[in-house]
Amino acid sequence: MALSLARLRERLGGARPADGVEPVRPPGPLLWVHLGAGVDPLGIELVLNDLRDRHPTLALLGTGGAGAPPPPPDRSGPVRRFLDRWAPDVILWTGADAFPTLWSEALARNIAQAAAEIDTVPHRLALVRDLHRFDAVFPLRADPRLGIPEMPSGRLSTVPSPPGADPDDVEEMARSLSNRPVWLALDVPDAEIPTVLDAHAVASRLTHRLLLVLVPERVETAREALFGGGWLWSARDEVGTPEPSDQVFLACDAAERGLWLRIAPITYLGGSLAGPGPASSPYAPASLGSATVHGPAVAGHERAVTRLHRGRAALRIEGAGQLAAAVEELLNPDRAAQIAHDAWAVTSDGAEVSARLLETLDDLVDGIALR
Repeated sequence: MALSLARLRERLGGARPADGVEPVRPPGPLLWVHLGAGVDPLGIELVLNDLRDRHPTLALLGTGGAGAPPPPPDRSGPVRRFLDRWAPDVILWTGADAFPTLWSEALARNIAQAAAEIDTVPHRLALVRDLHRFDAVFPLRADPRLGIPEMPSGRLSTVPSPPGADPDDVEEMARSLSNRPVWLALDVPDAEIPTVLDAHAVASRLTHRLLLVLVPERVETAREALFGGGWLWSARDEVGTPEPSDQVFLACDAAERGLWLRIAPITYLGGSLAGPGPASSPYAPASLGSATVHGPAVAGHERAVTRLHRGRAALRIEGAGQLAAAVEELLNPDRAAQIAHDAWAVTSDGAEVSARLLETLDDLVDGIALR
């Protein structure tokens, strides 16, 4: 089960006494995570979410960062008492600080250690020399002095994994569409359904056999609008795949978002015109190669939208009347491909570092019983 950032911080604050009661080490495998200076907690959160999906019984102990206690002073006595008390099985170090005494004592105890977003270049070699004995180091930048194997460097990704989809379903849907032009309206609230259908009517005049995949917040409202508007349409829960004559295909299960995002080269984020903001992350279509269109309302997703626009990886519209023009613009394959390419550049930043760190931690947790 995924941890929210607040819940992660709560878990990573486990070493702090609560109400005067000293916490005790939880049973089972324990991962100590140190959130160092300059590290975005979101990147760590995403890796730990995936790690705990693989190891649900893994306990977390945290130091550093907002709401968590500092690590013990880097002196022999405090270090030994801390490690005696908590006995971590694996330690993940992040940030700019060096802890030579802690590192050396943990190595002497055969505790597995990894580091990410760590910058050794400003430190004297004597302070960071032990990093070459870690199980893995993913530095912010290379430091040839350490003599460690070359690993991916840079920041961890702060982009969540996109929703999944059954590859067989994706293949079947792609085959049934047979290269028809398609656009997706995702998580559309009741108030935006007329806007989306009007935009589709306009765009369809210029693009033969254009299909709208409509994922509404409320299926019954969408059914009523489609019946009332005289549209040719079918529904996923009735026919499985669109009919050749369909103008609109009603997707009844929002859990299949991953399928539609892989099928449609254009995605409008519902709720961004008449709602408080999109229900789905703007990163979801962007990371799957679907050119993203959204309105001015982006509550809860400001950071993602800012990054995408900084990378020219999304298209913003100011009102309902601009949706049709945006869809028409992106039906140009070259324009959609450019946005999709720019979106990939944004969403893939740090992905290799995060993936390699996850696999490293997974292997280290798997190996606890062998130590």
